[in-house]
Amino acid sequence: MWTTSFTRILISLFTFVCFISFDVAANGSASNNDPDTIANYSNGNFIAETANNTSAIVGGVIGCILGLAAIAASVVFIFYFKRRSSQPRSRLSSPLVELDKKAQDYILEHRPIKILEFKEQVKRLHKDSNLLFQDDFEDIKKLSSRLPYTSNDAKKEGNKAKNRYSNILPYDHSRVKLLFQMEDDETMDYINANYIPGYNSVREYIATQGPLKSTLSDFWRMLWEQNSHVIVMLSDLYENQKPKVELYWPENLGEPTRYDNFTVELTNFSQFNSIIIRTFRISKGTEVRKVVHFFIVWSDFDADLEVRDFLDLVQVVRMEASTKKSGPIIVHCSAGVGRTGTFIALDYFMQYIEKHSLQDSIDVFSYVMKMRNNRVSMVQAEVQYIFIHDVLVEVIDKKIKLEEGQMNQHIYYNDDDHAKNDETVYVNMNELTNMKTGQENKAYEHDNDKDEESINV
Repeated sequence: MWTTSFTRILISLFTFVCFISFDVAANGSASNNDPDTIANYSNGNFIAETANNTSAIVGGVIGCILGLAAIAASVVFIFYFKRRSSQPRSRLSSPLVELDKKAQDYILEHRPIKILEFKEQVKRLHKDSNLLFQDDFEDIKKLSSRLPYTSNDAKKEGNKAKNRYSNILPYDHSRVKLLFQMEDDETMDYINANYIPGYNSVREYIATQGPLKSTLSDFWRMLWEQNSHVIVMLSDLYENQKPKVELYWPENLGEPTRYDNFTVELTNFSQFNSIIIRTFRISKGTEVRKVVHFFIVWSDFDADLEVRDFLDLVQVVRMEASTKKSGPIIVHCSAGVGRTGTFIALDYFMQYIEKHSLQDSIDVFSYVMKMRNNRVSMVQAEVQYIFIHDVLVEVIDKKIKLEEGQMNQHIYYNDDDHAKNDETVYVNMNELTNMKTGQENKAYEHDNDKDEESINV
């Protein structure tokens, strides 16, 4: 090994240092031509002929000792440097074979914090222009880039046209598969969607892209086969005059539209604060089901919602999802990763906080990575990651007040100015909404003022 060779060189240097030390010590300040101080060499052995020069001998010994110390220090330094070099420079530079075994150990050791201390932690992360938030999110991106998952099915020739964005492809291991039919080929089970684990189930959500014109029937087919009854839409049809989601439902009440084997009819249209709520009747043959669709205006690649509006959205969705046993909640924006991941994370943590003690730990970083284990780029922007923390501060504040006896409602109660009658939002939906009929709400004509260079979210 190179360390052995290097050590031999150091030993040779040590011999030379001793030689020089004795030579210089013996000669002192005398001239090299002084016969009394000339050093002779016989058979490779150094013989000092200077007599009665105790100081010279002492000097030589000291020189040898110093040389030996220098060599020892060098060997220790080399060993330490080699050991450091053989280890990863950081926890992010080593190959990530499996998140649960590698990165999760670090996450569990450093990231969790008690719910009671979360607010102070968020204040610290916000300091210096969100510098620590930036560090956190950079770690998420670096860890995500080392995930070993494939998206081979999404890259098949027959499936490429079904992807809205070429860089947002579902992982093979967690993708939602449509059921085969007799006439189907192997690409007919494909839709750009993944299962995402939640608080109650490992398949509590389906994160998917906004439907394309060519995938409208696939979307309703997925909903039917998964027995889903709730859809959350977090993107406009158009943003900055760019198409983000194809209109996948009938525009007018009482005018059914057919999507292959499925008939969809808009039966109710209502609004609760900033949230637009639609009720659909979907049928296949003689079987009929009810589906509730929630929408809120939210800019692409941003987190420009008011905290209270987002709390409203999570609350009414959770209320509807909890009223019956059904399949996964279908959540989509345009790409099905940024805004979609933000909503799912907040729905998860609002349930978590409600059902845990203030002394229990909370770990946003870890759950974002858990989502990214199932679908690429979940919570795509740093501003969305920060928004999750800021909303949770509000939720935790309510829980603290509740446990201190300052509130009589659970954490889903919205105590902002727009919440009326001191009632929880978990009551009959019809009592909270202003019923409307007719054409689609003008919110769908909204164009956002900002549009990032990024093509997804």
